[in-house]
Amino acid sequence: TGHSLGGGTAEICALYAATSSLGGGENSISQVTTFGGPCIGDSSFARYVNTVALTGTAIKHIVHDADPILANNGPLWEKLGFERSGSTVKCDPFEAKVYSEFDKDDVGSSYIPWNILDHCKYMGVFVGPRVI
Repeated sequence: TGHSLGGGTAEICALYAATSSLGGGENSISQVTTFGGPCIGDSSFARYVNTVALTGTAIKHIVHDADPILANNGPLWEKLGFERSGSTVKCDPFEAKVYSEFDKDDVGSSYIPWNILDHCKYMGVFVGPRVI
């Protein structure tokens, strides 16, 4: 599990553990969950992760439309042909709510992705750094 860069790191670590001697060369990773994480590879990479390296692993990428990091990097990832492995689940940034694939495509589109703090809000929980 990881948020932002930590989400990308979590996916890479799961891939390493499943394909190296660290994991016994067998897929022993049951789940990977990211919150606002980056796309880390192209369609060939995603296909390899899904069908070879982490087959049988539940990979979920939790995202929302108010996240300015995802909104700003999304066009670049798309231009580069990057694709997410596993599945993408859209959530509400401000309340504990996830949307199913059957919900309208424009759910959450009323949010304007401009506030960097919204990158740290997932399902009503602030997951960013805290000042003590």
